[in-house]
Parts: sequence; C-alpha cells; structure tokens
Amino acid sequence: MTVLTKPYSHKILIAINVLIFVVQTAGWDYRIQGSLWQPETPMYHIYQWLTHMFLHDSVPHIMFNMWALGMFSVPLLHIWTERKFLLLYFVSGLIAAMVYLPFGSEHVMLLGASGAVYGLLGAFAVCFPRAPLALLLIPISIPAKYFVAVIVVYEIFAQFSGISLFGTGIAHMAHVGGAVVGALFGLWWRHGILTGNAADLRS
Repeated sequence: MTVLTKPYSHKILIAINVLIFVVQTAGWDYRIQGSLWQPETPMYHIYQWLTHMFLHDSVPHIMFNMWALGMFSVPLLHIWTERKFLLLYFVSGLIAAMVYLPFGSEHVMLLGASGAVYGLLGAFAVCFPRAPLALLLIPISIPAKYFVAVIVVYEIFAQFSGISLFGTGIAHMAHVGGAVVGALFGLWWRHGILTGNAADLRS
C-alpha cells in the first residue's frame, strides 16, 4: 500500500525566496552577484542561471511572484508528482532566461522567479483550460487558455513596441519563454493523463 504525502515543494520554494529577500533587505544584498548577466560581460558567472530565480528587486516584485507560485502550484501538484512539478519550474525558469538574453543589454541584469512562475501559468492553462482567471484588481474572468494567450500576446507586444502597462525594467520575453515552455510540458504530460498513463500521478 502506497501512502501519498501532502506536497510541500512549492512551500519550500516560497520559503527560500522570502528568506533570501529578508536577508537581502537586512543588508546582505547579493543581487549584483546573483542576478543573470550577459555571458560576454565580466559580471557573468555560470551559477547565475540558478541564483537569479531566487532574487527579487522589490516587495511588490516578490509578493506577486510568490502569490502566483502558490496559486498555480497547488492544482498542478494534485495531478503531477513533485518531481515533475520541480522539473517544470526550473526548466521553465532556465529557458525563460535563455529567451530573454538576446533581447537584454550588457548593462541590465535579470532577476526574479517570473520565468518559472509563467511556466506554471502556461502548464495550468493547458491542464485546466476552462478555469476562470482574472488580472488583479480587474474583476473580469476568462478561461485560462484565453487568459494565457492574451498575456503572451501582450508580452510580445510590450517587448517590441516599448509600451508596457506595468512600467519599465520588465523582462517580457522571459515571461513569454516561461509560458511557452510550461504549455509544452503541460501538453506532453496531459496526454499521459488523457490516455490513462497515470502511474506517475497523484490520486
């Protein structure tokens, strides 16, 4: 008999992010060293591909990312193992950064969990396409599959037009990369659910 424990990996991710932010605001600020820089700059280090996902620039930045992480991780962890969830999270974050770099500048560093979080959003839209989603402070919900499609189109528009509804300094293409990767993972693993290949799923 197999006993399934309650998933906790998303809580650990949130706790690590919050702890690092608290340490950062207390005076041990490693954003310069830990953010991802362009590979051709002297500031670049290979470990930044991982560390940039755990650094945030402001209270609203970390609050939004952690809120979204908590919101979208729970339903995904009900249908996937924690191993799959973590693979989705970190691969989305890494590829989001890869997509961003060609659009970045040697004077700008990339930090934040947004790429990984958008991966969860993309996977959620594929696995729960009819779930209602809405933007914060706008009480109008639409099915998740359309919500994510609109968000991706907006991010591409903001990148190439320079018109951003949420200010400057946003890595729009990282968001696009994360959402696309998450959707691809969702399509791949959802096929296993639909065909009854549920050996690796939580009941």
